[in-house]
Amino acid sequence: MMLGPARRLVIGEILAVHIRDSLVDAERLYIDHQRYRPVGRLTGGGYCTTTDTFKLERETFAAWQARQTGEDHTA
Repeated sequence: MMLGPARRLVIGEILAVHIRDSLVDAERLYIDHQRYRPVGRLTGGGYCTTTDTFKLERETFAAWQARQTGEDHTA
C-alpha cells in the first residue's frame, strides 16, 4: 500500500458504542447483529451496510508462529 497526499491510513480504537437496549442480550452482553443493521461511513458521501455475515476461525499465535518457522505444532 502506498501512502501519500492522496491516500491516508487511519487507525483508531473504539471507546464507546451507543445502541438500543433491545438489541443487547442482557445475560451475555452480546449485540443481536441480525437486528442491529449498522451503517458504516466510507469516503466522501459514501456509506455501507453489513447485510452479509460470516465466521472466520482465528489462528492461535502458536500456530501462526509455527507456520512462519516451518515447524508443525498441530499435534
